[in-house]
Amino acid sequence: MQTSFRKPRRRNSWCIAAFLGIGLFFLALSPHKFYVSLFEINQGEESLEITLKTFVDDLEMALGEKLEASSFDSLHEKYLLNHFSLRVNGQPLQVSFLGSEMDENDLMVRWTYIEVPFRGRVNSLEVETNYLTDVLPDQVNIIQFKADSECAFSDMLTKDKILKKFNCP
Repeated sequence: MQTSFRKPRRRNSWCIAAFLGIGLFFLALSPHKFYVSLFEINQGEESLEITLKTFVDDLEMALGEKLEASSFDSLHEKYLLNHFSLRVNGQPLQVSFLGSEMDENDLMVRWTYIEVPFRGRVNSLEVETNYLTDVLPDQVNIIQFKADSECAFSDMLTKDKILKKFNCP
C-alpha cells in the first residue's frame, strides 16, 4: 500500500503580507495628535527672554476661532497673559508680549517672543502655566530655563502639574 502525502496547502502568504502592508499603510495615515509647546527662558543682562514655540491649530482650538495673521498677536497676547506667570526670587514679575512670527519651515508653528524685565541674580524661578491645558487635557508644556552655565533646568508641565520652581545653586 502506497501512502501518498499531500503537501499542506500553503495559505497565500503574499495575501497576508499584502493585507498587513495595507493595514500598516492606513495606520500610518491616521492622525496621531500630540499637544506640546516649548517655553525657552534665558536670562539676559536686563531681562528674562522667553521664546514660546506653539502649534497654531492648538491655539486656535483654545481660542475657539481661526486666527488670521492680522489678529494673531492681539488674541494670543490676551490668552497668554491669562495663562502664564513668573516669579523670580519669590516676587511676581510683569510679562511683556513682544510679538510673534511664523516658523520659516513649518507654517503650523508660531514663535512668540516675551520679555520680563529683571536685573540681578536668579536664585529661584517659579513658572506657572496652564497654557492650552484648559482645553487640551493632553497638552504638555516643556519649560527650559537657563540663567548661566551653573543654573540650567528643564521640566514638563501638564494639566495636573501647572507650577514648577527651579532653584539655582
